[in-house]
Amino acid sequence: FLGMKAEGRRILLLFDVSGSVMNKAVASGMELSHIKDETIKLIDSLGPGAEFGLIQFVRNYKPFSEKLMPATPANREAAREWVEKEWSESGQMARGQKGVLSPEPNGLPCVLDAAFAMNPDVIFLISDGQFEQTYLQDRRIPNEELEEQIKELQKGRAERVPIQFLGFQMRPDDHNDWSRIVRKTGGRLKEIK
Repeated sequence: FLGMKAEGRRILLLFDVSGSVMNKAVASGMELSHIKDETIKLIDSLGPGAEFGLIQFVRNYKPFSEKLMPATPANREAAREWVEKEWSESGQMARGQKGVLSPEPNGLPCVLDAAFAMNPDVIFLISDGQFEQTYLQDRRIPNEELEEQIKELQKGRAERVPIQFLGFQMRPDDHNDWSRIVRKTGGRLKEIK
């Protein structure tokens, strides 16, 4: 996916569609249409017995489905339609929009909880490495907090779930932190500048 290779039958893609990520992706030469095309290409390439899921998020999040879906022709077509019609291009994801989930607190922690509940073999996370949430007040979530959550979510699993991180114009400290975090899962980080 976007030049990153991973193995697994149960694939989950997490897209940070915040304004900062969308702007950094475009500034890096990666148009939103290319990300959407690559997503559809990945779904179309899945073999028999594969399952997939898609979640887009800002602080709130919007899953294609609340569980991984078999890669049947009908589900692939539904995913194509969802990517074309339901993709957030505004940089925001308002509470109350169709299909949007708004837990308290919101942000990447609830997205990770939902992602691991789907029991994927591999996760692709597309972002700039800066995550915020709203709970009582707006705050940036420290990378150490997210690292600890991922460590907890990995416990009790027969095999670790590798996280493949595709980053856009990351700050050096975020790049270093997320490189370490995903390496511990068996994944890797690729940055597009």
